[in-house]
Amino acid sequence: MSELTRKGHSRRKFIKSVGLATGAVALSPLIGRAADNIAIGALTGTKVVFGEGTVNGAQMAIDEINAAGGVLGRKLALVVSDIETESDPTKAVSAYQDLAGKTDAILGLFRSEMVQAILPQIPRLPKPFLITGSTSLGTDQVKTNYDGYKTLFRSVIINTYSLVVDVARFAGDYLSQLVEQKVLSNKKVILIGEDLTSGRLFLQLMGPHLGRLGYQVEGPVLVAVGTTDMGPVVERLRTINAGIGLTFFSDPNLAILVPSAIAQAKLPTALFGINAPFQSDGAIAAARGAATGYVITDFSADAPVSPRTQKFFKDYKSKFNKTPVYTSGTTYDSVYVLAEAIKRAGKTDTNDVVAALEATNYVGAGGLIRFYDKSEPKNEKETIAVSTKGGDLEFPNTLDLGLLKLSLKQSHDTVYGFKDVPNNTPTAFDGVRPVQVQIRADGSRAVLYPAEFAGDNKYQKPPYIS
Repeated sequence: MSELTRKGHSRRKFIKSVGLATGAVALSPLIGRAADNIAIGALTGTKVVFGEGTVNGAQMAIDEINAAGGVLGRKLALVVSDIETESDPTKAVSAYQDLAGKTDAILGLFRSEMVQAILPQIPRLPKPFLITGSTSLGTDQVKTNYDGYKTLFRSVIINTYSLVVDVARFAGDYLSQLVEQKVLSNKKVILIGEDLTSGRLFLQLMGPHLGRLGYQVEGPVLVAVGTTDMGPVVERLRTINAGIGLTFFSDPNLAILVPSAIAQAKLPTALFGINAPFQSDGAIAAARGAATGYVITDFSADAPVSPRTQKFFKDYKSKFNKTPVYTSGTTYDSVYVLAEAIKRAGKTDTNDVVAALEATNYVGAGGLIRFYDKSEPKNEKETIAVSTKGGDLEFPNTLDLGLLKLSLKQSHDTVYGFKDVPNNTPTAFDGVRPVQVQIRADGSRAVLYPAEFAGDNKYQKPPYIS
């Protein structure tokens, strides 16, 4: 078998594992619900890496809580609905209806189109619902129709706009230093991503902030999902000759193909930014070395974000023999948040649990978890200042993009950690924030940023850059 054939086989094996291959969709409880159990439903995709992370994170938390005595003297039980493996929004509606009828709370969903599909059902069949994967839709309804959508919360620690803030902060604090130290060849940045709504939006918003930090911004180079010929992409990048590539990839095929093409062409472009599939061990293995040196935004990293973070990371790897992906950590924390809310409510009544969720102040594996209240944003014209070593940035709290409004502070979203907090507090930030990690040659991840988590870890240029 040739090298290219082996690489293609590895990539196809990974893509199949993350759910691009079709399979039967079924509503299948992993644990049957006994009459005295508190049932938590999970809307996800069991044959997709982020869905697998959802199920694993939920089950791990449930096992721990049950071993400690359960909630209100009752055990928790997980009921899983696999509706995201094939990504069929019509089946999401019936799945939500089914779970709403036989569970006490629901969590999950990493595909925005699934959130959109079930939204009309939520006022009709209200259940406490924590979105643990999708970064858009859902909670934008809370402020405008609180009575209809008060049950919806987003416990995933990002939305597209907060990702822009975090990566821009990283570019100002860390990348600018690498350029000054001549570790990177120049301060030219090429924006590269998939031609999907989230990718286009992220790169569109990133460009002006990078310009304010003194970067020469080129692109974006947008690659259509399904593209296999990377020749034109490589030639465009070769012409631009940028020292830095800032990426946005969620598609598992492009997430591997584009970095592989850059590495094979030995372009001088070091990669940073969003590559969600590279949080998975499988994607890194399928890239067969092309991921080495890539610095990605990570949400389940082995860093002391809170006293629970590194224990969660270690326990997860021990239990499942793989590195957690972002949905692993957000779902694990969400089960604990639900359990604590039910304890405070003293019962599983929806309205009481929702009120308790709104008062959440929980130190989880991802950091300090709180939710913005129902009146956020209080001032859409508020400006949030972020200082970096490379320059100061300002972000309007709300961006009106016509059909879409993005707010950094949005009702029932997880509070984003804009500020570092003193060392004597139990969490590193005043909310939840991701960290930046570099993928090493052995597939391990080295935390580079924020600096207080990096220890002795130093940036290493990718092996394809001489």
